[in-house]
Amino acid sequence: MTVDKYEKITADEHTLNGYDQENSPKAMNTDRRQVLKKIAVGTAALAGCSVLPETWTSPVLKFAALPAHAYTSGDIAAAAEAIVEALEGSGTDTAAVDAASAEAAAAKTAAADTATADTSSAKTAAAETAASDAAAADAASAKAASTEAAKAKAAATEAATTETTALKVEKSADVLRGYSNSLTIKNTGDKMSCDSIWQDKFVFSKLGPQYAKSFLIVWSDGRELYVPDSAHMIMEVNQSDFRKYQPGGQYSGNNPDIPSMEVYAARGTHPGSVTMYY
Repeated sequence: MTVDKYEKITADEHTLNGYDQENSPKAMNTDRRQVLKKIAVGTAALAGCSVLPETWTSPVLKFAALPAHAYTSGDIAAAAEAIVEALEGSGTDTAAVDAASAEAAAAKTAAADTATADTSSAKTAAAETAASDAAAADAASAKAASTEAAKAKAAATEAATTETTALKVEKSADVLRGYSNSLTIKNTGDKMSCDSIWQDKFVFSKLGPQYAKSFLIVWSDGRELYVPDSAHMIMEVNQSDFRKYQPGGQYSGNNPDIPSMEVYAARGTHPGSVTMYY
């Protein structure tokens, strides 16, 4: 009985002394591997102590083997070694994890940069599209304005043309003296003698009635002679200048030898031309 108690105490002291030695100040100055071993040993020892009873009682058998925790010194060392290996391996894995984490962070940063670039590109594209749309709208507005201006110009041109045409018609009416046609004959120097007085003669190519029923004869010096009936000869005698119209041919009465229409300027005048309006 005494031996058992002694051995029990001895085993506890051995375990505790081993714990104190491994945790001495000298041991704490060892390298990392030794520190890890001691942490593992201390953890195992504490785990063993946690299952010890609060008080020792006499064993039921007088002779028996030592309790299991009395033989754990070697097991604790092996466990510590395994724990150290695991921790060192964990350190290697931690470095790999750190590297992987750093790579993932870099990838995340790159992805964020890409997303930012894509967003910037999208914004730029949207801005360019908006600018293009605005330019297209401006071009459409300019085209519409140009079309309106062209229409206004065309309308103004048409109005001006109409006005010009009206002026031409009016001027033509003035020029034609209210008639539809005119025919001018130049003075060629031909003469006609009446009562031994020579007068400038203007010869037309057709008979008087072949032009019109009535017409107006105007010399370039401003003198006029109205012919109400082209089938009959007429002469201005009121001013004694004897301006005269001769229809020609059978229409000339006593002068059928006149082949075509002739007119004679006033006596003593020599106009450059005569115009018939008909």
